[in-house]
Amino acid sequence: MTRTWTAANLLLSRPVSLPIPKVEVNGPQSAFDWNVLGNSYTSTQDYDKAINAYKKSIEMDPTFGQAYCNLGCVLYQSGKYESAILILKKSLDYMVTPEEKSLSWNRLGDVYRPITGLWKCYGSLSKSRPIES
Repeated sequence: MTRTWTAANLLLSRPVSLPIPKVEVNGPQSAFDWNVLGNSYTSTQDYDKAINAYKKSIEMDPTFGQAYCNLGCVLYQSGKYESAILILKKSLDYMVTPEEKSLSWNRLGDVYRPITGLWKCYGSLSKSRPIES
C-alpha cells in the first residue's frame, strides 16, 4: 500500500516547536477596547465598572459615539435618567450612520418613557426608525 503525503501530513507527522510569544496584559489599550470592557461589565450588571470603562473610552476618544450611547444606556439602567438623557443626546453628535443614530434615538425613547410619559417617548422613537436610502 502506497501512502500519499501531503504538506499537511508532513507538518502533522512531526512535532513542531514554535516560540510562544510572551503577552503582557496591561488592560485595554484603546477606546474600542474600553468600550468592549464596558459591554462585558454591563452584561454582568456591574454598572459602576461599566460606567467607568465607558468614561475611559470617551476620555481616549471624545468622538466615539458608541461609547456615549452605551454609557447612556447604563446610566438609564442604573436609574440615573437625567444623566442618561444628556449623554444619549450627546451620542447623536458622534453617531455616523443612520442606523447608529437610530439606536441612540431608540435608547433615548426608552429613558423618556418612565419619566415623561408616552408623548416625549414617541418623539424620540419616531426618529429611531431606520432611514431608507
